[in-house]
Amino acid sequence: MSYTKLDIKQILNNLEFKGLKPLQEAALKESQSANEILLLAPTGSGKTLAFLLPILRRLETDRNEVQSLILAPTRELALQIEKVFRQLKSGHKVLTCYGGHPFSRERQSLKHPPALLIATPGRLLDHLQRETFNTNHIRSLVIDEYDKCLELGFSKEMQRILYHLPHIKQTMLTSATKISELPGYFRMKTPHEINFLDQDLAPKLSYYFVEMPWQEKLTKLDYLLRNFDQESTVVFCNFKKDIEEVSDFLFEAQLPHSVFYGDLDQEEREKSLLKFRNGSNHILLATDLAARGLDIPEIKNIVHFQIPSKEDTFIHRNGRTARMDKHGKVFLILTEGKQLPEYMQESPIRFKPENSASTITEPEFTTLYISAGKMHKVSKGDILGFMCQQGGLDKTAVGMIEVKDRACYVAVKSVCAKQAVEKCNQQKIKKVKVIVDYA
Repeated sequence: MSYTKLDIKQILNNLEFKGLKPLQEAALKESQSANEILLLAPTGSGKTLAFLLPILRRLETDRNEVQSLILAPTRELALQIEKVFRQLKSGHKVLTCYGGHPFSRERQSLKHPPALLIATPGRLLDHLQRETFNTNHIRSLVIDEYDKCLELGFSKEMQRILYHLPHIKQTMLTSATKISELPGYFRMKTPHEINFLDQDLAPKLSYYFVEMPWQEKLTKLDYLLRNFDQESTVVFCNFKKDIEEVSDFLFEAQLPHSVFYGDLDQEEREKSLLKFRNGSNHILLATDLAARGLDIPEIKNIVHFQIPSKEDTFIHRNGRTARMDKHGKVFLILTEGKQLPEYMQESPIRFKPENSASTITEPEFTTLYISAGKMHKVSKGDILGFMCQQGGLDKTAVGMIEVKDRACYVAVKSVCAKQAVEKCNQQKIKKVKVIVDYA
């Protein structure tokens, strides 16, 4: 039996990090002896690496079975965890399972089991009930954002999941907020708590409020967003219907934006996020589904178009900015007579957005769709070469490339987008004729 040897120096090089954070060092140390761990730290403080390193150390190098399991409340968070694990370049196989795409494809992948399985609760329970993989060798379990899993109503699913995992030796729960009592089915009698919530890991945030009459709320939001121009901004609303109302208004105001909420199908959600990530849109309208699991380091501004009733939701929303030790700004939209939330300890500064009727600068990039992906053995390098050779683009005109199962999305400089579509559409990548169009 041979376990993975942690080469911290190489891992840090792979991640382009200078060193481990105190949180990560503490998790690595305590996981050597503690089998029940509660990891608490602010959003953006490095929790993902903090639980991945202990998992990696427990993986056997010569066993071709699922050995570790990570539960995440949303597919976006699950995919982000997978992305970080792949960046470690450990040599271990990883697979992420979640709803919204074919179950059969996951079942086929599980015939060659990954060492690490990442999943959302509903989809994982489906696999467990259908016995698509062997659980006898799973020794470690992480439930990331466990409080969000409970909040989203996954309690019954998690209880059933744990029933199917009798051989777990180490369980770790993580969150940026602490709940008063853990459910009994977690089977954690005396969890060792690693608590960095009160330490100086909190995001570097500046707080502002914008006050206006109720009937001017959308207009003032328009002014505020024009003040930001090219800065990456997330506007949070409490409900889907409010996002639709704000989106219609911004569309009429000719402010490019993406939307993100639970009722969108998976393809639309992924497309919204990638356009926001690659700079095709600088504004993302979102419900609290986007308050966790989005890894977009350059978000400059968080706007609470509607203020959440719960403090932990407020904390998680704000955690989308000021990541990787950068600074961020938080804006609260208040109608006249409405008070700041009682849970808010900060004293925000009044902000008066300029009454500017000018249009904001056109986004530097435009996202293009290409009808070939992983199933066609297409890589990012293939797409870059295709854009340069067939489209006549310089490498500097090509931005972020994301390869999906059946399609690719590539950001190109907006001034080159029309040329790329005209020259690349109906051309071949790896002998496959592809459709190239605006995403």
